[in-house]
Formats: sequence, C-alpha cells, structure tokens
Amino acid sequence: MKLLIFVPEKFNEVGGFKLPLSKYLPFLSKLYDTIIFEVPYSLKRKRCIKNVMKQVYDLNLENEEIIILSFTLNVTINVERIIKTISKRNIIIKKISFLFDSLYFFFKSTTEFNRKNNIKYRKKVLDVLKGFEYYRKEKYILKNWDDVILASPADIDFIRKNYKQINSTIHLIPNGIDIKSEKMFKTKNIDKENIKIGYIGMIKNNFDWFLDNWWPEIIKKNNKLKLIIAGKDSTKGISSSYIKKQKNVEFIGKVDDLNNFYKKCDLVIVAIRKNCGILNKVLEAFSYKVPVIGLKNNFLAFPGAYDMEHYVSFESVDDFLCKLKYILDENNYYRIAENAFKYILKNHNWKDSLDKLYAVINYD
Repeated sequence: MKLLIFVPEKFNEVGGFKLPLSKYLPFLSKLYDTIIFEVPYSLKRKRCIKNVMKQVYDLNLENEEIIILSFTLNVTINVERIIKTISKRNIIIKKISFLFDSLYFFFKSTTEFNRKNNIKYRKKVLDVLKGFEYYRKEKYILKNWDDVILASPADIDFIRKNYKQINSTIHLIPNGIDIKSEKMFKTKNIDKENIKIGYIGMIKNNFDWFLDNWWPEIIKKNNKLKLIIAGKDSTKGISSSYIKKQKNVEFIGKVDDLNNFYKKCDLVIVAIRKNCGILNKVLEAFSYKVPVIGLKNNFLAFPGAYDMEHYVSFESVDDFLCKLKYILDENNYYRIAENAFKYILKNHNWKDSLDKLYAVINYD
C-alpha cells in the first residue's frame, strides 16, 4: 500500500500550514510508503498542476493499493483532477481530505461580522461570491471523498447544518502545541500605566479592520495602552504611510525569540473576524502563560475552555475596555493564564492528534 500525500505548494512559508504539516509529514513518512507532492493552492495555475499530474502518472504504481491524503480544500479540488491519471490502473482504496476548516464558513462568518458591526470593506460583493464558490467545492468533497478532517468542532457543526448530502465520514483532529519548560513563567510585573498588548500575524485582511475601526476609539478612552505587532510578514501589503499613521502601535517585524516577545507582552490579542478554523496564535499564547483577549468567535475551536476562566472575549470597544480591567486584576490575570495552560496540556498535545490521523488512515 502507498500513501500519496498532497500538500499546498510552499507550505513552509505559511504559518497556518507549516505548523501542523511539520508534525504530520514526518510522522506519516516513518509509518508508510509515502510520496509527497506539492500542489499549487491556486486553481488557476494549470501548468503547475499538469506538472504534478505528470509526476503522479510516471510513478511505478501499477496495481498498487493507494490511499490519497490531501491537505486544504483547493489542493483537494486540484487532486481530483490529478488522480484521474492513475484511477484506471490502480486501486484507490481511500480518499482523505484534511480541510482544517470550512472556507464557506470563513466567508459567511466574515461577511456577517462586517454587517453586524458596520465594518466598511471594499471586497464585500467579492467575498459573497467567493463564499458560494467554496460552498460548491465543499459540497463536492463531502459527497465524493471518503473522509474529511477538520480542526474545530465549530466547523463540523457548520458543515452538518449547511450541507444536505454528506457521504464523507467527518473527523475532528485539532492542532497541538509544543510545550517547553523554558517558555513557562508564572509571574511578571504589570505596569498598569503602560499596558503592552501583543499581536502576531499579518495585518492586511486580518487585523486591519481592528486598527482602522476600534483601536482609535480604544486609545481615545485609554491612552495607556500600546499594541506590539510582530511577525515576518505582518506588514506585507501595507503601505509605509499606513504604518506611520498608527498611534500607540509598535511594529517589530520578525521575532527570533518568541520567549522574549511574550515576556514583553502583558496580554495577547486576537481579533480575527472569521468563525472557522483553529487559531495557532491562541494556542501559542496559552503555552506561554500570557492571557488572551479576543473576539468571542476566536475561541469556538476550544470546547471546554470558557470565557473569563481560560480567556476573555469582547464584542465592542466599550466591552474591550471593561474586560481589560477584569483581566488585569492580579487574581484574575494569573488564574486565567494558569487555566489556559492546563487546558492545552490536556486537549492539545501532538501525540493525540497524530494518533487520531493514524486511526483515520487505517480505519476500514
């Protein structure tokens, strides 16, 4: 039996893909006769797709039993075209799509958030159209593939409510997080006259809505707050004039030592409009014992973690400022950080996730 794995092209350059695939690929390569292909994420790169198609066709797979494992929706759609070249001369015994999240859920929830909060967004109509496009693609996969894997129970609930015909067996495999003893610290001095809030990740199409709409209102009411934005590609696609006009914001770019970054931050903020998927930055902050404040929908992937116990959520500018006072209370601060750390120890270790993937592949 051979395991053919299809991953997004240049996945090592995308944090959301790099973390889980850096765990899954070595694990599977040790257990199976594995061949890994990088597939263009874009459906428009037909020449590159044909190159992968030829690579698969040229393999000596005559009369082999084959399991197909593809990661992400767009790659899975491309794989459908690729495996047609071998379907007549081989026995494909199982097709598994590790979607991670529902892209239809992404666009639907983001559009709803913008509407509810009066967020101006130039690509509103385009996002609606993309949502319908991904609905059609997910509908096809759920009808024609044997197994579909998602990283959040919120995505599973959404899919079961929004798709009438689901022939796939749906599995939940959340991301894990590495814990190292040197990352742990229990105490820090919080200067309430200079609160530092950390954010790691891209700004464009992720965090810019917050900087444009809510952050200016927040610092008008509390000028003692400072945002520290980190990440190699955090300012990608952002003009220098946009960066200069930001108030109470420090851009530090790539961080070589995450331990130092999290020690510098009193809190970590997540304010991503989507409801789907799992946010690795939340898991990471939990592992460093830094309390997280974020939109309520950013914690849907963590069943068993509760607001005001493991994290603090907000739904408006005034709510943010109110919850900030709560989380900065010394008793609440350390209790929430410790609860979140214990939560990931129990629910997000990589061994469990790897074992679950192994079970999906081997389940007949």
